[in-house]
Amino acid sequence: MRTLALALAAVLGTGCIIDADDDGFVRTGSVNLYWEFIRNAPAQPTGAVLYDGDPWTGTATGACPQSAVEAVRVDSAAGTIDVNCQEWNPADGVSVQGLTIAGLPTGTQNVRLRGYRGDFVVYDSTVSVGVVANGVVDAFASVEATFAPFELYGDLAYGAGPTYYADCGAAGNPNIAFALYDSYGTLVDDGVVGCSGGLPAIVYVTPLDLDNYTARLQGIATSGPSSGQVVFDSCGVDFDHFGAQTGVDGVLVDLLTQPVPLCN
Repeated sequence: MRTLALALAAVLGTGCIIDADDDGFVRTGSVNLYWEFIRNAPAQPTGAVLYDGDPWTGTATGACPQSAVEAVRVDSAAGTIDVNCQEWNPADGVSVQGLTIAGLPTGTQNVRLRGYRGDFVVYDSTVSVGVVANGVVDAFASVEATFAPFELYGDLAYGAGPTYYADCGAAGNPNIAFALYDSYGTLVDDGVVGCSGGLPAIVYVTPLDLDNYTARLQGIATSGPSSGQVVFDSCGVDFDHFGAQTGVDGVLVDLLTQPVPLCN
């Protein structure tokens, strides 16, 4: 469906063209507008993930199951409409991710869609649709994720206390592997960074899509008999990212050893 949405955008173009009769009467039509969501995921082969890609297969009213978008606000020349991300349609026996916008001036019209989780806009895009006088057309919107600056840090500690190492050297200069999962459980990004200076160590810096996340950090020995083995672990750490998190406001995760935690 993303291909169809892109094709519509290419054909319809951008801008706002209003069709009127010679006497100035503006002709109108309706649009059945359906949505899906696209989030960034560098760890995936395409660098992105399509969520809720079939707008006619839901089973309830409320949030869309993959994107966790709870409500959608649609702004157009016909006004503002707020709906659940999924609305149960008893006539068809399924939920529908979409709505009908009536009373749109004919021609090419811009429509903005915002997907909300609580009070936060987690997806936001503007699409162009072609409106036909006295007719109804179907249109599909691939709504893109919103993002904010993000920094992830790792600290190294040992024992039951725990006691924090003074710096990476005192901890044996392990490499730090990280994996980041979104609210649907998709691996969004991962990688390995060195640890050779002070602690906490900077692990990950990027503009990150707004979402609820789980991070797991592991320290991998770089020398000695345990070289290549996991000698520190954080297990899964949940955090929310709905605004800028950098510097002292960044997300700090403890990696523990002696003993290495047993994770589920």
